[in-house]
Formats: sequence, structure tokens, C-alpha cells
Amino acid sequence: VEGFPLTVLEAARCGVPSLGPDTLGINEAITHERTGVLFAPDDPEACARAILNLANDPIKRDALGEAARESSLTMTAQRSATILLDLLDTHCTNTSS
Repeated sequence: VEGFPLTVLEAARCGVPSLGPDTLGINEAITHERTGVLFAPDDPEACARAILNLANDPIKRDALGEAARESSLTMTAQRSATILLDLLDTHCTNTSS
């Protein structure tokens, strides 16, 4: 399981919007209907609809891809690390005590 999906950032840098389940990490990398599309993780039909909607709507696909590319320009390695550490701090607890 990838905590912060680098493939989403790589796609964004290339101007490609991403689709993914609305789960921790993915929803930090994809802004729904701005840089890509999020869908319920337990809804394969929603995933299929998202794929087909982008496949059949080149104007929306291009707009999301351009917004994703613009957003990726501010994503440095340091910022990515900070986001990941913030996620871990927020959602993980120290179980060694």
C-alpha cells in the first residue's frame, strides 16, 4: 500500500489526470473534479463510470490534466515528504508504549 501515490504525481507532471478510490493518500494527491476523479473504494461501477466518462470526454480530460500538471509544479520532494509525515502523524498512533 502506497501512503502517498507517486504515480499520481508522475501522471500529473505529464498532464494526465488520475482516477482513484477516495482513500487516505489518494485523496491527498487527487483533487476531485479538479485534477482527477475520486470514487468510492467499494464501488467498482463508480470506477468504471469514471474511466468511461474521462475516456469519452476529451475536453474534461484535457482540463483535468492541465490542472493536474499545474498543481504538480508546486509539489516538491520536500512538500511531498511533509504531506506524508503529516498524514502519518494524523492517522497513526505510537503502539510501542
